[in-house]
Amino acid sequence: MTRDGFRFDGKRVRVMPGDTIAVALARAGIATHRVLRHGELRGVFCGIGLCHDCLVEVDGRQAERACMTAADGVGTVSWHREGGSSALRPLAPRPDHAGPARRTADLAIVGAGPAGLAAALTASNHKLRVVVIDERPRAGGQYFKPSVGTPPSRHGDRQHRAGDRWRARLAETDVEHLSSRTVWCAKPGTEATELGLFGAGEATVIAARAVILAPGAYERPPLVPGWTLPGVMTIGAAQSFVRSYGIVPGQRILIAGHGPLGLQLAYELVKAGAPPVAVVERARPADPRGVATLAAAAWHAPSLVVKGAMMRATLLRAGVRLLEGWELTACRGSDRVETATVAPLRGHGDETAFPVDAVCVGEGFLPQTELARALGCRCRPDPDSGFLIPERDD
Repeated sequence: MTRDGFRFDGKRVRVMPGDTIAVALARAGIATHRVLRHGELRGVFCGIGLCHDCLVEVDGRQAERACMTAADGVGTVSWHREGGSSALRPLAPRPDHAGPARRTADLAIVGAGPAGLAAALTASNHKLRVVVIDERPRAGGQYFKPSVGTPPSRHGDRQHRAGDRWRARLAETDVEHLSSRTVWCAKPGTEATELGLFGAGEATVIAARAVILAPGAYERPPLVPGWTLPGVMTIGAAQSFVRSYGIVPGQRILIAGHGPLGLQLAYELVKAGAPPVAVVERARPADPRGVATLAAAAWHAPSLVVKGAMMRATLLRAGVRLLEGWELTACRGSDRVETATVAPLRGHGDETAFPVDAVCVGEGFLPQTELARALGCRCRPDPDSGFLIPERDD
């Protein structure tokens, strides 16, 4: 059931129940949300509210994240133009403002994904006053994200069903779930740790005797020319489109990066009737020289190996090109990505260009450490990525 929706750039954009603004724009084939100061264009990239590339102006409110803002009830959406009429302006002080509401809890958990939910359910069994804080409107995180409506591609999805069970268990406890809230500051104290929240139209400070950080991770992008063009997005963002909303991010989709999620997304696109033009994987899982590694994987997780083999067979039957030992080298286009160039690793072969209108990328994951660092947790550079990760004991 579609609704009248909102107006964007003089056009009427239809809205389905549960759509975010980013999803509604994607349904309408609109990839550009934001114009930078020097004219560079941006669109949905991370899909989890982290990168802020999808900022739009919503009913006069500036710098709203399209991927996190519900489309229902919105009247007008326009591009967020940096340095233009919608540039951010400082807020005038309010002398009558009494400040944020203050509350207390025994335990505050930041993040309502699988780890945060498990911690909350365990703590609730010990009669603690538990508050779970999450940016999304519903619990589950990226792995257990809920489906919206009943798109055909979602029938029989085990992850969605498992997420529904987690959400039902959470609802049966006395855990307070503060959804659609952003933790924008964190301050350690001798008696309690303070977390500053904003969302649902209010600011709040939670003073908790203990805090568990479970904010999840984000995908590393390949830093190649053109990776910020509209139409280039993370694999996770594309999966949200396909798995939660039953839409595909383009008609000619290329998937590039490293890890099993690219294979899973390609499989889901085939099932949705939109097979990608190619899957570009830096590893060589089918290389005979990796027999020992494959055997170890089959010993420790045989079901995952069987699932991966089944997905590969489905892609080959659908005519999807699997380029192993290749990597994305450039994205090109004007208003959005139009061409993706890939090449074999270490220069063993010529580059190949694919006409595309969407490129889904992911080079593995990095933890979100901002709150850990704000609270004084010791961090060290990861030997593989060079990014900071928190130090943890046994």
